[in-house]
Amino acid sequence: YKNYAKSGASFKEYSGQLTWQKISHQVQTAINNAESPDIIVLACGTNDGTTNLGDYTTAISKDIANLDMSITAESMRWSLYQIRKNFPNATCFYSTQLQRADVETEDRKVANDLMVKLAKRYGFYVIDSMYESGIVKDFEVWQANGRYLSDGLHPNIAGQQVQANYIVSQIIERMTY
Repeated sequence: YKNYAKSGASFKEYSGQLTWQKISHQVQTAINNAESPDIIVLACGTNDGTTNLGDYTTAISKDIANLDMSITAESMRWSLYQIRKNFPNATCFYSTQLQRADVETEDRKVANDLMVKLAKRYGFYVIDSMYESGIVKDFEVWQANGRYLSDGLHPNIAGQQVQANYIVSQIIERMTY
């Protein structure tokens, strides 16, 4: 078991972002370390917001070397492509964004749908954490501890357990059918 995840990471890259906050860095580190995973779980998207999303058609039409890493769709495509290229035998899962306290869940539908479409394009099994994890916006508090989120965005200890239980249940379901 290797965990390359870092809280605060995003697909989209921007000025002032720390290197470890880039999903591309996490993916490249796993590649550089010559990992040989059986299962990969990519859980990202919440910190990408709803601006500079880009679109599916443009992201898919570009050569990998020409992708604009400041655009969510293009940066996500880079990560999905690199994972599939470098770990062809891994069973891959994409866990969608969680609900959060500061934004209405339906307002994030466009971003969520785009990310799901890209993940499916690359054969990732989609884990619907936004709607099925049990973490619900109504019980969370922005910039304070709620039921499962420590600040309205990031899971607290109870939220980490709820999220992990849900993701693991989906992996077990897929791997045992």
